[in-house]
Amino acid sequence: MKLKVLDVIKEIKDIASTNLEDKSTYIAKFISERPNVILTYTGSYSSPATYMTLLLRSLTKVNANFFPPKELTYYVVPYDEGCEARILIYSSVDGLSELNILMDQLRLTGHEFIVITPTALPDILSCKIPKERIIELNLEGKDRYWPLLAHIVSGLAIAKLMDMKGVRASRVWNELSNVVPVIDSLISYYEGDIEDVVEFLSQPLLITSTPTMKAVAEYLAYSRDIRVKRFLVNAEGIRNFVRFINRLLIIETDVEEYSMKEIKGLALTAASEIKELKFKTDPLTAPIYGLIVARIIEYLYSRKVGRIE
Repeated sequence: MKLKVLDVIKEIKDIASTNLEDKSTYIAKFISERPNVILTYTGSYSSPATYMTLLLRSLTKVNANFFPPKELTYYVVPYDEGCEARILIYSSVDGLSELNILMDQLRLTGHEFIVITPTALPDILSCKIPKERIIELNLEGKDRYWPLLAHIVSGLAIAKLMDMKGVRASRVWNELSNVVPVIDSLISYYEGDIEDVVEFLSQPLLITSTPTMKAVAEYLAYSRDIRVKRFLVNAEGIRNFVRFINRLLIIETDVEEYSMKEIKGLALTAASEIKELKFKTDPLTAPIYGLIVARIIEYLYSRKVGRIE
């Protein structure tokens, strides 16, 4: 399989080698200056914001809360007087209209915020915020790597916020600072799983995940290169959908495996066909490895159906 994916492996390595030192330092400093932080997103991908929330709650003493953008805009920030939490917005390329509305509301209510984005914001948006508070990841033409790079910069920021102290914070820093050297062995280790998932994508399916692996589920669900009908469903809602589509891809870590036990029982009670994509690593760094594997799955699927971009 490796010969088939040499080009995309090189592309992944180039992306993972991006220098995020200044960007992660600024994010860490922004968070450290207030005890309360709110995470949100605009566009399709919520996982960078939910991942940052998990990191903050697991590794720091920061009071971190996650809100979907509309809930934040209309029901939280207008009534946040006396708290004025700082806000981190992860804005996907398809979320600019929503970002515009959210930014206007935050400016009206006096909240400080930063925008983390894969590409440069249009002038109509960038003029509304100090330049240094726009964290561009410079992914013009490569925005498919937005979830991967957003997760890496978030993990590095939290490790810096913790000054790399503590076993897990040090591990996050070491792993995310050394992603490139392990990519080849990662793909070799999960080669069988990759091929199985590519084959499983041949018919309509549901996709779900544990909380830490949400990015991988979103990536495979939203990919423009994967043409099969598929639906991203929260784990809690799976039982309501299997009567319509009884094929399920579960993305998880071995540490979180037990939380999916009830869903796996559907293989018996609902005659469902289940495929697991399970990662054997720390849940706090697993989504980064999962996103690399997901990109390989996407690429091999495209080769299989004769559609490569």
